[in-house]
Amino acid sequence: MIDVLDTIRRLTEEKLAANRFPTYVLFIDLQKQVAQQVRDELNALHQDGKIKVGKTVNDKYIELK
Repeated sequence: MIDVLDTIRRLTEEKLAANRFPTYVLFIDLQKQVAQQVRDELNALHQDGKIKVGKTVNDKYIELK
């Protein structure tokens, strides 16, 4: 499960560890991280056979198996 607050904490800690200031997280960076986590989770569900993924004309669809 994706935890947005944990993602913000992790990104902030990474900035602190690299001595990058300011340590706030930009919305676009948070979006990228959450989108990657969603993709990773969907890939895992697909590999486990819990969902089916296919293409439509304009997008992709996700269906429970």
